Amino acid sequence: IGPVGAQHLAQALSVNTSVKTLSLYGNAIGDHGVEVLAKVLRAEQCRTAKTTLECKNVEIDLGRCSIGPVGAKALAQGLCTNTTLKKIELYENPIGDEGAVAFANMLGG
Repeated sequence: IGPVGAQHLAQALSVNTSVKTLSLYGNAIGDHGVEVLAKVLRAEQCRTAKTTLECKNVEIDLGRCSIGPVGAKALAQGLCTNTTLKKIELYENPIGDEGAVAFANMLGG
């Protein structure tokens, strides 16, 4: 899927209560697609444990999804308010130093 598909997926995930593992490996969602997914991660309903992404300890594989520094920063911001995401894979993405710093800051480093 591409960025538009990621947007539709994010809309579905915002009300989903059963998905525990999501693999988007190798899909070219890019920065725009991951920005939309990040909004689901930081949404109010996530913080109040009403959606899958907060209450089910979801694992997300975003490896090889063409995520650059902009998308990495958006994702790190989304994860700041998501306290129970179990695992996220970001391998083989060109997040660069900016993206790495965003994640380090989010993790308190």
